[in-house]
Amino acid sequence: MVGKSLALIKQSFHELPAALFELTELEELDLSENKLTTIPESIGKLKNLTKLDVSLNELSIFPTSLTQLKELRVLNIIDHNLTTIPDAIGEMVELKGLGLSYNQLTVLSPAIKQLKKLKLLDISRNNLTSIPDAIGEMVELEVLWLNYNQLTVLSPAIKQLKKLIYLDVRGNPFTVEGLRSVMELNDKIHRVDSDVPEYCISRRNYLLITCGSGAVKNDVMKINL
Repeated sequence: MVGKSLALIKQSFHELPAALFELTELEELDLSENKLTTIPESIGKLKNLTKLDVSLNELSIFPTSLTQLKELRVLNIIDHNLTTIPDAIGEMVELKGLGLSYNQLTVLSPAIKQLKKLKLLDISRNNLTSIPDAIGEMVELEVLWLNYNQLTVLSPAIKQLKKLIYLDVRGNPFTVEGLRSVMELNDKIHRVDSDVPEYCISRRNYLLITCGSGAVKNDVMKINL
């Protein structure tokens, strides 16, 4: 334990030790790369947590116990078998960064619109076929990863995200209409990464959509959460 941070990575935990929940001063906790199948209600005792990483465990259901963590700013639940996110996610109103990539999500709860402070949302590499229009109410969103899902068209509500500076939609099976929806966003967002050919001719003008690079992810992670 360093200061108010604790990393329990690769400890082969099937369940969390009871002593952990007595460390009520903890602000950052990394439980990644264990064998956890659930997160107990006792996690609620860690009321000062602002960052939590439970990536690379064995969760199949989103732990609603996490909604007790009212001060949480950053939550990563990456690389599990989650298929849905409960409406209770809307209770985590202090979240500024949420990582849900490499799961099996097929639908995104409209309750996510209640995360008014969220700046970064990574729901890449899931099985999402649509994005709810409620996303347009996430007014602070700056970075959105939707790449490698099953999207055929983008929600027009994305146009309402006035602070969005980066959008990644590569690896989706867009229809012609879906490609148009991507092209329309290019003039509204600082950077859009997609599989659309670099130069696309429209009836009015030429639209330039840049193809992605790994460096972008490093840059946007510098956003202050």
